[in-house]
Amino acid sequence: MELRKGLLKLADRLEGLAARLPEALRRPVLAEFRPLKELFLIRRAPRLLLVGSTSAEAARLVTLLLGTEGHGVTAWEERPGWLWYRPATAGVGESEEDGIGLLTVGADHPGLVQEALVHGRPDAVVVMSSLESLQSTLECAARCLASPDPESPLTKRCHVIVGLPSATALTGDLVLSSQAALRHLFEKVFIHTEEVFSAGRDGLLERVAEGLPFEAQLAFVRFAGVATSQRRLARSVVRSITAVSAAIGAQPI
Repeated sequence: MELRKGLLKLADRLEGLAARLPEALRRPVLAEFRPLKELFLIRRAPRLLLVGSTSAEAARLVTLLLGTEGHGVTAWEERPGWLWYRPATAGVGESEEDGIGLLTVGADHPGLVQEALVHGRPDAVVVMSSLESLQSTLECAARCLASPDPESPLTKRCHVIVGLPSATALTGDLVLSSQAALRHLFEKVFIHTEEVFSAGRDGLLERVAEGLPFEAQLAFVRFAGVATSQRRLARSVVRSITAVSAAIGAQPI
């Protein structure tokens, strides 16, 4: 932890130096440098809100996302109401950065979700519902995420999984009405069918990983173990380091 604090101070100094570069270089350098800083030095556990049409559906969503292998799960002391999941192989002293935080809610028993959200807003939301219960489930998700602060930032992404066998069963009206119900809370709302699980859970996990803040991506990708996400993240790191190094190397001494 002390090492990271030292590296973070160094990164802040480098960021300050980069801010003095000519305009043509400053923006691209900072655009590549800041994600690296967040990814490795400000990293933290991601927070996911899972909403099901029923409590049983929410529990099923946890299994679909995490798989059936064993995971250590404890109450998240820093985020009352949230649960912290970590790999079963994690040691007792593992940092919470090596797991993910989950908050599950069934539309039939919303419980104290809003109180828990006071202690941490979700980085992404996944909703799963039958077609018949879709509207009430989306309304439940919207109520849970409603914030009294009009300046509260939007959550980046919401994934809605409708209990239909394939994307061909989706209608334009269904997609538009579902997105309209949540558009004021999210930057993007994606509508899927259960076809998203046809190749296992990797497809949905990859979609969730892409929309997470940079500081939460590393922990999620490590926890999920999705090879495509790991390769994508590795490529982005190499690209960013190459771009920053090239820009700095081009400056006269």
